[in-house]
Parts: sequence; structure tokens; C-alpha cells
Amino acid sequence: KISNKLTFEINSSQAVIASMIVPHSTLLSIRTEISLLFLAKPDSGTYLIAATNGANSYAYTGQVTGKDYGGYTSVTISGDEIATKPDAALEVTVKVTDGKFSMYDGNKYLCLNSSDNKLHFNASEQVVWVLDANGKINITTYNSRYLKFNATSGQERFACYSSAQKDAYLYKKGDGSSTSYTDYSLDCGTTKTPSLKVDKTAFDFGTL
Repeated sequence: KISNKLTFEINSSQAVIASMIVPHSTLLSIRTEISLLFLAKPDSGTYLIAATNGANSYAYTGQVTGKDYGGYTSVTISGDEIATKPDAALEVTVKVTDGKFSMYDGNKYLCLNSSDNKLHFNASEQVVWVLDANGKINITTYNSRYLKFNATSGQERFACYSSAQKDAYLYKKGDGSSTSYTDYSLDCGTTKTPSLKVDKTAFDFGTL
């Protein structure tokens, strides 16, 4: 058997990692199965942070004054799109560096300085975030925690939690004069089994 790994980019935002096992056979026609793991990787750009709780959705509004968590405002999400940014919602600038990214809300960089149900804010850039295989926002300094929305009555906030609460996602602003934002989470972590045909030196993956 010949074992190999493939890594390549799709639309500069979706990495595909494949493990390939090719039986010893003719090079003119080989069929096999490939497991593909789709990993989310954000583009640098402008986003909203939003979460959904049942029929209601909420967008991030920045640090609550004097508190270690983020505020919220109601937002309408239709399908995977926010058509209009609520006035109170803050856009965050995502900057990718070496596989991780920072999030700047126009005032401070989002981060977490302790393993608590909090969200901290820093004047210096904090390249401490990644997206997991489902597009959820993970803090690398305490990697069991994710940016989430606490929907408990009287405790509504954006903060980092290791369990429960509502997952927050990045919604990317459209190009040019667009005022809409699209859910950036990907259909990740799924296994697909397309056919692989090896024809001398050419690989024909067909439609994945």
C-alpha cells in the first residue's frame, strides 16, 4: 500500500486535509475512498458576532462598562444571513496570523486572561482565537472554552464557557457597499467518500 496526505486550499478560506490509501494496482484505473475533513479558517475582514437562542438572536455590542463580559442587542438572522446590522452592534475586525486570529471591536481586543466564565479586553493585539471544525469560536489560551451567549434571564451576555450556553458564530460582511453579513461557519467535520481515479500522473477527483 502507498499512504499519502494531501493539503490544499479552496477559495482561500477552506482547508481540506485528506488521508489517501491507494492499493497496489494498475495506475490506469484505481478506485479508493478518501476521508475529507473540512476545517474552518476565517479570512481577515469585518464581522459581526452573533448567537441564536430558539426564535431569538443576539449580536455582540462590546464590553459592558466595568464588567468582564460583552453586551448584546437583538438581531434578525434569516437563514444564514444578517441583512442589516443593528445600530448597537459592534463590528469586529478579524486579523489572521499563523493560523490564529485576533478580534478587535473598535475599542479593545477580545481575549481571556483566566479560566473563568468571562470575556476580557486588551488594548494590545491578542492573537488567541481559532475556529474549530464546526466554526465555533475557540479561545486557545484556555482551549476548553468557547465564546458563547448566556441566554439565562438576568444573565444575558457574551463570555467564554466550557459547556452549555449558546454558541456564537462569526458573520462576515459582504464585499464593497454590501450591508449584509453571512454566517462564516462551515459544514465541517463530515466525512465524504468520493471516487479517486489515478490516470498515470493525473488525479481526477470528480465532484466532491
